[in-house]
Amino acid sequence: MHPSDWSKVRRSKDAQGRYLVAPDPTSGEASTVWGVEVFTTTAQTSGSAFMLDTSKFGKVLVRDSLRVLVGTSGDDLVRNLTRFVVEERLALAVERPAAVLKLSGL
Repeated sequence: MHPSDWSKVRRSKDAQGRYLVAPDPTSGEASTVWGVEVFTTTAQTSGSAFMLDTSKFGKVLVRDSLRVLVGTSGDDLVRNLTRFVVEERLALAVERPAAVLKLSGL
């Protein structure tokens, strides 16, 4: 969810003036909506959000396990430098695309 949309949702009230997300939004940063964790990012377009059921969506498969490579290049020994490359190759296996819901009109 976009941070500005999350701010609007956190400040939403019902007809009796009670906050919907948290009883007192000034007491601390709310990070869940009715038990569902909220991840905010500016990469998400404003006005829409995605809900993802991680227990049904799929899984991450390890294609190549974690590797750490250490080495030097050129004059690194003279300059006392060591280079590290850490990598892992993963693949996303989508088993149930219906586990993703797009919310719009926020």
